[in-house]
Amino acid sequence: MAQLQGLDQPVLERIFAFAGGLTSHVWPQPDYATLKACALVCQPWRYPAQSVLAKHVRIASPEAMQAIRSREAKRMLAEHKTLVLESVYQWGIDTYWLLDRFPNLKAFRIDYDPLRGQTDGQAERDEEWLTWDVLRHPSLTGITHLYCKADFQEPDDTSLLTFPVHNLTLGCVPLEHCPALHKALFSGCKKTLSTISLDFNQISPKPALDNLIEEFQAGVATTLEHLHFTNKPNINFLMSLHSKMNAAKMPFLYSISYPLLPNALAPFNILALAVVNNGTSLVEFALVEPPNEPPASEEEHERLVLKYLAAFGSRLDSFNMMARKFRFRFPRVWPARFVKTPEIARFLDRAGARGCDVWCGAEQRFESTAKAIEKRKGKRVAKGGAAEEDEEEEPTTLDAVQRALQQAGASASSSSRAPPAVPPPFSTPPISSAAKGKGKAVNGKGGSVDKGKGKARA
Repeated sequence: MAQLQGLDQPVLERIFAFAGGLTSHVWPQPDYATLKACALVCQPWRYPAQSVLAKHVRIASPEAMQAIRSREAKRMLAEHKTLVLESVYQWGIDTYWLLDRFPNLKAFRIDYDPLRGQTDGQAERDEEWLTWDVLRHPSLTGITHLYCKADFQEPDDTSLLTFPVHNLTLGCVPLEHCPALHKALFSGCKKTLSTISLDFNQISPKPALDNLIEEFQAGVATTLEHLHFTNKPNINFLMSLHSKMNAAKMPFLYSISYPLLPNALAPFNILALAVVNNGTSLVEFALVEPPNEPPASEEEHERLVLKYLAAFGSRLDSFNMMARKFRFRFPRVWPARFVKTPEIARFLDRAGARGCDVWCGAEQRFESTAKAIEKRKGKRVAKGGAAEEDEEEEPTTLDAVQRALQQAGASASSSSRAPPAVPPPFSTPPISSAAKGKGKAVNGKGGSVDKGKGKARA
């Protein structure tokens, strides 16, 4: 314990960040109970644990909003720097109060609905419907991550937003009440925006959807690197991508992720066609766990994987690789029994033949056939051999084993006998005296000895 107390403050903060679950992804759910317990262990741990607590502030209930207004909370937050702020279904006036207290943020999340408490039957309406002008607050001028799932109202000023966001999560799309926010984000942050996650409404009004498609293609389509869908996407939006997803119109597109949902196969088919048929620069296609749904059981997860592979696997034979590396990614490791199923084996064969890798979980890899051959060539070259074409190894069978044993026995018996006499060079082989022959007899030097017919002398 004395050694742990003597650690430097940055080391302790790093340890507490892992303990509080603040290093896994961009928008984690902080484990405040663990961090509070760490702060109460001893005096040297108090300040580092509180520093980690203050870096990520999440206000997701009226009780949490009341607690952060307390004197003790204000005193602690004044001693530390807050980098991430989440305002989840708070009133507009409370959101402004939070932004005033936390300047120089690096990440901001806002979930907003003018009606709060719809789930418990006690819906309340915000006195003043919040507009997306809140995103112009001075505390947000330097943010790099923005999560915006809000039913905003349109403000008077609809000019472009210019903060340096490179990771954007946009919910409630298409935005029905504030369609101008599409252009303000996509065009205003075009220079830095590289990753977009879209959370679609199940009901999409056509004017708002048309505006979303138009601003997406005009704004970030040419600079986008990563596109993620957090729920079932709109089919018309994917149809618009079908004509745009190629190396000329989306030259930097690197990865796409799609949620494993039981009712989202129809949009997936359209997206799979766009990936397979177009000569895109895409490198990774991932099927992921739905972020807004509870984790599925292992049996249900495997059933979903088989459904999606059945929709995609048959198109692999016509996959336009365009001389590029490609990989499929899946969220969980596949057990051996699942890999041996005919559907998975057939998918792995097709993917390997097309030069595609398959990654499952964090460590499981199924490399393509071409890449495996290259690795074997590299090993031979490193050992001094030539990088020749690989020959197919003969599978080990019972007949092959029996032949090997017979050859080994024959060689052992032959080695036990005396070696046969070897005739000297240029000597005539011994001929029986009873043998008759015609022609000339030659001596050991090649000269003629006798002519005519008769018996050859020994």
